[in-house]
Amino acid sequence: MGAEPDDLELMPRAARDKLNLVGIKVHLRDWRRFSLAERRQLVNQLCHSEGEIELYRAVVEGLVRKYTGRPPERLKRSGDR
Repeated sequence: MGAEPDDLELMPRAARDKLNLVGIKVHLRDWRRFSLAERRQLVNQLCHSEGEIELYRAVVEGLVRKYTGRPPERLKRSGDR
């Protein structure tokens, strides 16, 4: 038998949607550096209100910096150059 289906090796849609909302790109190689608990947090953490969005952005930024030593990559919005 293989790994449990909730191992979150691949980034679920729920996390991708939230990352799009906060404007941060997380590469799969970086996602896989996060602990399972951190991945679950990013999937389950609320990200609806302005405060929740800011908190989610801060958590993601902190995790990316922790594991990569660099700031996260920002998503380009339509109209950005």
